[in-house]
Amino acid sequence: MTSSPTVPSIPPLSRRSPAGGSSPPLGAARILVAEDDGALRELLVELLTDAGYSVVAVGSGSEALPRIRGANPPEVVLTDLVMPGLGGEALLAMVQREHAHIPVVVMTAFGSIDSAVQLVR
Repeated sequence: MTSSPTVPSIPPLSRRSPAGGSSPPLGAARILVAEDDGALRELLVELLTDAGYSVVAVGSGSEALPRIRGANPPEVVLTDLVMPGLGGEALLAMVQREHAHIPVVVMTAFGSIDSAVQLVR
């Protein structure tokens, strides 16, 4: 009998007002985007900012580390899986080890079901 991987529950996120003062979407949070593709990174920042989130974007996992370990860490990390240097898998492991309360969303254009299951384990 095989067991399904379990996905940890994500605690409710705080509500924050965007700069314009209108109500943010339920669950608005400070989001750190780590994506090495500049065009995709800019698109993610634009979409998330327009939705009322506070977004900081970096081009690598190495650039994400000081943001996560800093005085004002993100409430959510959105990272690419495949990046030069410190990739999303290593970044996920570090966040789980040092900041287990921060949810991490991993995205990739090069994934498979097997790699996703391995990452969740």
